[in-house]
Amino acid sequence: MRSPWIENYQGEWKNGGGFLISIRIIDDKKASVDITQNGQPLQRPWCAHAPANNLNALYRGDEGMGLEIDLGRDGFALFLDYECEGTFYEKECLTAGVSRLEVDQEAEQWTSFIGIETYFRHE
Repeated sequence: MRSPWIENYQGEWKNGGGFLISIRIIDDKKASVDITQNGQPLQRPWCAHAPANNLNALYRGDEGMGLEIDLGRDGFALFLDYECEGTFYEKECLTAGVSRLEVDQEAEQWTSFIGIETYFRHE
């Protein structure tokens, strides 16, 4: 494990659905994130199909030590939680979840565009 904790997120992470998340740490609270699927930048229909490149991410150390990635729509975010080797799996991983504002029913259709399977470090 590294300190500060956000450094654990640095690097490339891949899941079984063909998603690859690249995380570059900016400082102890911020990161920049790219999301690709099957080698192509993820297109975001909620952002006029803009690619998911250089997304802003905020480390939430005071709220459970997770990384919140702004997907480009108010209240629509991908949350990643770092798990140490041996916690749930034999190697380190990121668990993922998507959140949206409760009143934003339109965003519900897009939650399937984001890979929320467990991510493992891509080497």
